[in-house]
Amino acid sequence: MPTPQLDPRDPETRIARLLDDGKFEFLIPRTDCGMVAVTGDIKGNKVVVFASDPTIKGGALGIEGSQVIVQAYRAAMGAQVPVIGIWHSGGARLSDGVASLDAFGEVFQSMISASGRIPQLSLVLGPTAGGGAYGPALTDIVVLSPEGRIFVTGPDVVKSVTGEDIDMALLGGPEAHRKNSGLAHIIAPTEQECRDILELARKTNRIVAVCHVLRYAPYFEKLRSLIQDGAIGQLISLQHFEPIQHVHMSHSYVRGNWHNSKATTPIILAKSCHDLDIIRWLVDSPCEELNAFGDLAWFKTENAPKGSTDRCIDGCAVEKECPYSAKRIYHEKRTWLHHFDLPEDPAKHGEAIMEYLRSSNYGRCVYRMENDQPDHYTMNLKFKNGVTAAFNMEAFTSYHGRRTRVMGSMGDIVGDMESFTYTDFRSGKQQRWSHSSDSHGGGDWRLVSDFLAAVDARDPDLLTSTIDASVESHLMGFDAEKSRLNL
Repeated sequence: MPTPQLDPRDPETRIARLLDDGKFEFLIPRTDCGMVAVTGDIKGNKVVVFASDPTIKGGALGIEGSQVIVQAYRAAMGAQVPVIGIWHSGGARLSDGVASLDAFGEVFQSMISASGRIPQLSLVLGPTAGGGAYGPALTDIVVLSPEGRIFVTGPDVVKSVTGEDIDMALLGGPEAHRKNSGLAHIIAPTEQECRDILELARKTNRIVAVCHVLRYAPYFEKLRSLIQDGAIGQLISLQHFEPIQHVHMSHSYVRGNWHNSKATTPIILAKSCHDLDIIRWLVDSPCEELNAFGDLAWFKTENAPKGSTDRCIDGCAVEKECPYSAKRIYHEKRTWLHHFDLPEDPAKHGEAIMEYLRSSNYGRCVYRMENDQPDHYTMNLKFKNGVTAAFNMEAFTSYHGRRTRVMGSMGDIVGDMESFTYTDFRSGKQQRWSHSSDSHGGGDWRLVSDFLAAVDARDPDLLTSTIDASVESHLMGFDAEKSRLNL
């Protein structure tokens, strides 16, 4: 029998990815209370971490689970170390009655008592409702993942009370909390706002990190080290390629949250801001000149096959052979479901998915959306130090994973995000380097670790991905759009 895979939402999995070497000690023995608390290190610094367990009653908290958080705060206060909450919770446990609300009150009191005395950080990785919505709001830093949602009550209750139809993302997703509530990290949809944010950060002397995670990936760190050490002689040029993968494109940039640039942001920033940043970081010189080309070639009405319908489940005559069939991608293969709020019981997933296909954009035909994002993008760049670079983003690939080619006067490097081959022209010898990891090549959790270390030490110099660097690469993206649209 195959070994059962651990649910990726399991709190131990999430905690292990955050802490040094994935090692931790339980602060309190784990139970079915819906909350886990541990101690561990991040970059050698002691921290206390508590995490919701959404695999048990949707992470809902009662008396016992709330006490786990209280104990975590007591331990962090006693040791004077940061406390980190990983949230994915359905709120209070109804089975505990009104006592669960009183228990939440003890949690909030702990957070208030710790305010200004120890750093408090919240990572929201899924829907967090009811009492769980107040917890992150009382901490110093709130990070919402793309799947993170914070709201007191859900869309169904909102509709029953107000009559308004609203989904979870619009109600409590990252965009809502960045733009409206101010609860989550800042967002800058325009060039001027980028500049304003940079100026404000400098004026207030704040520690502001931007999640350019590729800078923290061992693959790119090693590439940069070889370039700066002169291993390939003088850097002459580089090529960088991001294959989106065709189903990913259809999910995120045709049907998904970023399908319309006017409502969100251009795809060169939504998908490839990391790539522009890593090119700039590898070259280590300001960009002087660029041009860009690209368009929406395929996902538009005139390319809709004969017999297709507005939704994939509405009797579409070509659904079975369509590579973008929502029914096959989401219902049959059960892939790309991280934007779906599914019931705790797996037996109910099928009908819940079908409801999404009936009512949300994820069930619509990819040729009949209001999308305007280019499905292919090409950039040429020239930097102040004379280095040239080419960047391509393509939707129509069967694979994903960034590809890089670096050309120097004395050698070259060819890599695919997990490994590269370095050739020395002088000796003719080749060396191979490899590092297999998930989460943007291992960059995600290393970035979080650096940020926590910078906050703890109150030293922004500990960060690699600073707001100054981010503004520069974002301006490259805005300039690329101007070039592409001939503005």
